Amino acid sequence: MIYVSGNESVQRVFCSSIKDYLNSENSVMVLDKIEDFTEVMKTEEDMSRVAVLLPTADDVEMLDKIGTIENIYSISDIEDFLGHMELFAGKPVLPYIEMHLSDHCNLNCKGCGHLSNIAPEKFADYDQFAKDIHKLKELFSHIKKIRLMGGEPFLNPSLAEFAELVRSENRDTDIRIVTNGLYFGSNSEYTLKRLADLNIQLDISSYPPTVKRKEQIAAILNRFGVIYHFSENINKFLKFRNPDFNKDIHVSYEHCHMKMCTFLRDGEMAACSFPVIYSQLDTFMRGRFAVDSDIIHIHNPDINGWEVTWKLTHPLNSCRYCRTDRPEFYVWEPRQKSGALCADWFVGE
Repeated sequence: MIYVSGNESVQRVFCSSIKDYLNSENSVMVLDKIEDFTEVMKTEEDMSRVAVLLPTADDVEMLDKIGTIENIYSISDIEDFLGHMELFAGKPVLPYIEMHLSDHCNLNCKGCGHLSNIAPEKFADYDQFAKDIHKLKELFSHIKKIRLMGGEPFLNPSLAEFAELVRSENRDTDIRIVTNGLYFGSNSEYTLKRLADLNIQLDISSYPPTVKRKEQIAAILNRFGVIYHFSENINKFLKFRNPDFNKDIHVSYEHCHMKMCTFLRDGEMAACSFPVIYSQLDTFMRGRFAVDSDIIHIHNPDINGWEVTWKLTHPLNSCRYCRTDRPEFYVWEPRQKSGALCADWFVGE
């Protein structure tokens, strides 16, 4: 049992960042004031299994006067608290994660958020991918949703093998493949049958070329029994990269619609794809951003799931590169690497 007390901001930070990730809905209890812990000490049989989070060190001292509780933490001790979280709640749950099966794409949208239209042709390395999937199992008790994407995942000739690996390690997870639905290669019949057998669904992005072939795409998937979902029609894209690199990270984070789009690639994880992709992909964008500090190296032997969770639910230093409060919209269109400009991603350029 974990008890939280103190001012509203501390309760909000703690509960929004941690409670959703606990294995039990009753693992956290919010108390209005410190004095309420006198009742806690009357009802809890084993106080060694109780953790308390308080706003300040002064509150910790006050609670010490009420009674002896070993595991008391102030907000400034939060990293240490997370490091010991497994004593009370086991491993956290990861709500969502995205992983690339292909960096490049057959559609090449202007201003692609994952830089697929300017990325070199590259597929995920199976051995590294498997290593990452196994590590996620060590860090988290459960993953609610996994989306395999890119790029265009159906360009990867080993898509079925990747899908089988992910399902084998995540029996009860909602697994989706994000596709534009425009490319089903020579091995698609086998792949689609396997996806149906594995209960892996397709999230189909309804770009204009996809909408034109919607009925044809649906007929193919229906034939193989694949569950699929078409998004709303996508006629516009938006750009929000900040050319001045000076945005307040808290403002950017507050308005960001991608802050829970956890992304993992080659052992590097971040709260969104931006830090990982912009540091790993060798494009003309590389070198413009200092994003390494926001990357979580999941194979670091000293890291645990709660530390990862903490980092995934707070503003990033690289949020200063985003104008999420004033994005600019433009009409969707394809654009090859040879014609791409920084202005495709940066506002005001």
